[in-house]
Amino acid sequence: AVEKVPAKHGRRLHMLYARLEEEHGLARHALSIYNRATKAVEEKDMYDMYTILLRKTAELFGQTRTREIYDQAVENLPQERIKDCCMRYAKMETMLGEVDRARAIYVHASQFCDPRREEEYWKMWRGFEVQHGNEDTFRDMLRIKRSVQAMFAQVHFNATDIAAEGGEEDVLDPMQAAEAKLRSEEERKRGGGAQGGDAKRQRVTSDAGTARKELMGQFEPTETFSGPRKGYVFKLGVKGLGYYEDASVAEMEARSRREAEQERQALQEERAQAKESNPEEIELDMDLDEEA
Repeated sequence: AVEKVPAKHGRRLHMLYARLEEEHGLARHALSIYNRATKAVEEKDMYDMYTILLRKTAELFGQTRTREIYDQAVENLPQERIKDCCMRYAKMETMLGEVDRARAIYVHASQFCDPRREEEYWKMWRGFEVQHGNEDTFRDMLRIKRSVQAMFAQVHFNATDIAAEGGEEDVLDPMQAAEAKLRSEEERKRGGGAQGGDAKRQRVTSDAGTARKELMGQFEPTETFSGPRKGYVFKLGVKGLGYYEDASVAEMEARSRREAEQERQALQEERAQAKESNPEEIELDMDLDEEA
């Protein structure tokens, strides 16, 4: 039954089988069944099965035996759940005193975490560096954060640019429009009708300023227009359909500098509190001007 069960029923059957082994058989057999279940269930259940396997392994054999399972989970989990697994993995390594291993896990997971959407992840990494790092490791974290944000911004630029080339104002999904545009480009190239790049370069240049404003400004996603809002304009932009902040780039940059200064002050207060609680802690001199 376990070998031939459909994926949508795999979780229930494997759980029953593993429970039977726990109560009347051997613990290692139960762990083997949980491990098999991580490969037999649907993607939406994989993270839960790995969580159960990790908990059972830690209870029976200790935290150090879970490293192999964490590595396996990071390799096999869907991309949207890798961040959650890595956060737990890094927390476990930190608890065991393996600071360098925990930092390497944060670095690996960062490629899946857009700083504009995964604020919890970056706050957790920042807190880790404040407690266990030094000036160099903190600056490395800031550099990685900027690089990842630039990478995700480039993805948005490309999707919006290709969608705009279609000339359809009612397109709500830029990625879908981008895929359709790429297919039409390939068909034109095969037919010998590929367009030159001059017009595209001119259009990208003219849209770059607007796209930069949309990336820097505040955004409230919504599927329908719900009336005018002061300081916002409703449109389809880089971040999707919704209300975009209607302000100049200079105003947004000034606000970013103010926020960076506030973050600097908060960091100094946090560092002062940490120094009072632990006088031997390495003093950090974080230069947050780079982040602004």
